[in-house]
Amino acid sequence: LRAKILTCFIVSTTITLSLLLYLVNRQVQDINIPLTQNLSQQIIDAKAEEIGAWLEERISELRVISINEDFINMDMDKAKPYIRNLNKRLSNEYGNESETFAFSDLDGNAWISDDTTIHIKNREYFVKAINSDKEFVVSNPIISKTDSAPIVIVIYPIRNADGKVVGTIHGAINLSKLSQISSNIKMHGSNAWITDSRGNIFTDVPKDNVKDMSDFDTLISENTGKINIFKMSKYGYKGFESVGKKMLNGQSGIDKIIKPDGKGGIVIYSPIPYSDGWSLGITIPEEKMYADTNRLIHLIIIFSIILLLVSILISLIFTSSIVKPVRKLQMLMKRVENGDLNIHYDGKGHDEIAQLGYSFNSMVDKIRNLIDKVYLQQKEKRKAELKVLESQINPHFLYNTLDTIQWKAIEHDAYDAADMITALSNLFRISLSKGKEIITFGEEIEHVKSYLFIQQERFKDKLKYSINYDESLNNFKVLKLIIQPIVENAINHGIKTKRENGFINISIEKKENDIYIYVKDNGMGIEEGRLKLIKSCLKKGGMEYEDIGYGIFNVNERIQLQFGKNYGVDIDSIYGFGTKATIKIPVIKEGDLLC
Repeated sequence: LRAKILTCFIVSTTITLSLLLYLVNRQVQDINIPLTQNLSQQIIDAKAEEIGAWLEERISELRVISINEDFINMDMDKAKPYIRNLNKRLSNEYGNESETFAFSDLDGNAWISDDTTIHIKNREYFVKAINSDKEFVVSNPIISKTDSAPIVIVIYPIRNADGKVVGTIHGAINLSKLSQISSNIKMHGSNAWITDSRGNIFTDVPKDNVKDMSDFDTLISENTGKINIFKMSKYGYKGFESVGKKMLNGQSGIDKIIKPDGKGGIVIYSPIPYSDGWSLGITIPEEKMYADTNRLIHLIIIFSIILLLVSILISLIFTSSIVKPVRKLQMLMKRVENGDLNIHYDGKGHDEIAQLGYSFNSMVDKIRNLIDKVYLQQKEKRKAELKVLESQINPHFLYNTLDTIQWKAIEHDAYDAADMITALSNLFRISLSKGKEIITFGEEIEHVKSYLFIQQERFKDKLKYSINYDESLNNFKVLKLIIQPIVENAINHGIKTKRENGFINISIEKKENDIYIYVKDNGMGIEEGRLKLIKSCLKKGGMEYEDIGYGIFNVNERIQLQFGKNYGVDIDSIYGFGTKATIKIPVIKEGDLLC
């Protein structure tokens, strides 16, 4: 019952918690994942705007220069000192030679300093700047000839009053500055990177925390300037092509890619203002991107498991409170089944189990009363049968007749016959005992001696016996005729069929409040199967079975009717060696009353 209740409770609780866990998990994912994505997108958008603002500062510088009359008039004598001072200021500010300003005419002759002049007429960014209507053009990364550093060139066309391009003003930006800005953008342990208008990743990733770098950051770090967003498949990445197209189209968003290890990755990207097709991006392992969400889900799972375990513990306690009284009632029923009616269910409360216990108590009381009633009826019936049997015998007529026969035997010198008649007279006298059912041990011993004397005359030297007991027991009371039937059974079933001489030993001993009478013989004994049947019948308390013997069961039943199931007859035997009968009765002293 407990297992069924517990199983039902656990299954229902598990199903409920699982459903709740699923719903909470979905709710957390539906809320936290979009929230995480939106926050991450906002961070990247803000950083892209920050980079754009930094670029806009450089462009503003170029815009100011482009409206300078000296540059519009292409007055080289005045323009060169202006550029020279700007470059000196940049060198002092940034500490490198690649951060420079330059200006050029329409033939592409670009002046940087008195010592440095370059020809850029055929360069893509110059051609695009003088032939388009754009306010400015940003080149793809190139290598500076002054210090071999990677740079980008921002070109601002110089227009006259008619809007005609008369020259260009250039600003070189060292990419280490952009790398520094992008590397400071960290999300979930990953670094940001920047792509140009062709999909090339031109910013570097610092190598100071190689152990903590993501696989994508490691790839960029080891292949600076060689990674193109459209060619990531050769490194084992899948899904970057569609990301690259969106980036070149100036879109921002969040896309999923597949990393070389088969795990998912998240790419967050945003266009950089004031650039020519640049985008800021970051690649984050999916497990890190949603680590907080997964951690929350794990906490919910752990909490659910703890809740389930607590529920199971509570159910164990709860089911114990239900099952314990049921098991107690079951145990009491087993005892009743085994014949123990001296029990009582001590239940408390008014629930169904308590009511069942009260009904059980009532049933046991009724059974006990019924058994007592039947017991008394059987006892009275046996007494009545004995009274009828005794009433059929006229003791005075019997004794007078036996006395006459005894004197006739003496007249004819048949003293052996006279002794047998005397023994028979004693046998009948004690058997009848004026209708009394309780006699003294002395009378019971005299009765069995008279019976054995007669049997010795019958079997001659084939039968011998001994009786050993403390004669202080003579005045103790005993149920009459309980030894002789056992002795008779020993003679008829053990010694009678034995060729050798038979011997019967009767011994009596008192142990505390009980008396044990032992009747041993050296007869044929009882076979094992037959002995088990006899012992089983004696234990059940029934009457005789066919070919087993009436006397032994009669004695056993009379004792148990008088004194209860704890008393009676028990048999032990070894086939071929003899039998031992044990009679157990309570001590009954002179003056004790029996019903």
